[in-house]
Amino acid sequence: MKILVSSFSVMSLLNEKYDNIKLINNFVDEGNMFIIATSKNISEVSKELINTNLKCSYFICNDGASIYDQYFNIIHRIDIDRKFIKPIYEALLSSNIISDVKIDVSTGFVDDYNRSANKIIAKYNNYNKALKLANILNEHYKELNTYISSNYLNIINENVSKGNSLKFLLDYYNLSNNLIYTVSKNNQDLSLKDYESFIIDSDDNSFKYHVSSIKEVLEEIANH
Repeated sequence: MKILVSSFSVMSLLNEKYDNIKLINNFVDEGNMFIIATSKNISEVSKELINTNLKCSYFICNDGASIYDQYFNIIHRIDIDRKFIKPIYEALLSSNIISDVKIDVSTGFVDDYNRSANKIIAKYNNYNKALKLANILNEHYKELNTYISSNYLNIINENVSKGNSLKFLLDYYNLSNNLIYTVSKNNQDLSLKDYESFIIDSDDNSFKYHVSSIKEVLEEIANH
């Protein structure tokens, strides 16, 4: 069996979404497995997949902080220590470069900093200042990892990554002996590069194969 792990941004490209789903479902029907790995929470993923028939066995969500099965049942999660949530939340709210702060409890966003959460995201209005803020948070909170994405500052447990959660999933279900392929859209998925890794529309040499579409990925996999 071959296992393809894809970032959500790859398979949900608006102009290719349904073509990609058809290709992926054909891949699964041939006896293979498909897994999504994303920074989104399971609520966001399920909403985007509504009215589709995508055959996905597992969802690695929140940058790897939570894992769900095909029926959206939780398998594994790693939270931020509760003692950090309130001070970070309040500090972000008071920053003049942050316009919105959301606490992600894995199934959705809340404003309650007393809840268990595995991610905090904050919308920023200045990239360079947000990058400085991320560096300050990383220096002050060693147990956490703060990184910058498009428009958002993201905070997760320091042990969280898509790659770590993929390894947990493969070991937990004894899938590690299968052929593992990963495909990403950008270099924020560096934790997935240690497998037979594809990257779409990028010249990042951290990844083994450079392609332009899911179709190319599946054609390459078929030849392995």
